[in-house]
Amino acid sequence: MPKIVKRLTDKEISNAKPKGKDYRLYDGEGLCLLVRISGTKVWQYPYKFQGKNTIHTIGHYLKDGVAGHVGVADARAARYEIRKQLDQGIDPNEHKKERIHGAEGKDETTFEALGREWHSKGTWVTLNRAMDLLMLRERNFKLSCMLKCFKMTRILIVFLTEIKSCVI
Repeated sequence: MPKIVKRLTDKEISNAKPKGKDYRLYDGEGLCLLVRISGTKVWQYPYKFQGKNTIHTIGHYLKDGVAGHVGVADARAARYEIRKQLDQGIDPNEHKKERIHGAEGKDETTFEALGREWHSKGTWVTLNRAMDLLMLRERNFKLSCMLKCFKMTRILIVFLTEIKSCVI
């Protein structure tokens, strides 16, 4: 008989503090919240596809309404979407990649595609920095169109995103 797991509440999640190593809080029906040593809380859904165990990362736990973060209800809804995809024979991680890069640009590593992927994750430090990056991207749309022609590696993108100020 399967173990009955009590659903997580916002209070329980907020009270979850980092420990000496990463640990998981289970919400039931496979959904879990990974609490990292750094204090970051990430929703995950482990699943098995074509005999291979893998984990689908849904997103960071909602913190003060920050864009790109996922609340409890949204994580549960995402779990059902993932299950629906699995029932249809679709790998959720591959579907997520296609959604980000587009159907034809599955392995696309252009500046614009990687920049949009990074920005959609909401991993920036502050909202002001996010707005600065959006304004910079819009102002330099011609530059990003030119860079779209060149294939770039993720290492270069990480290097570019770490630059504090950019003069163009």
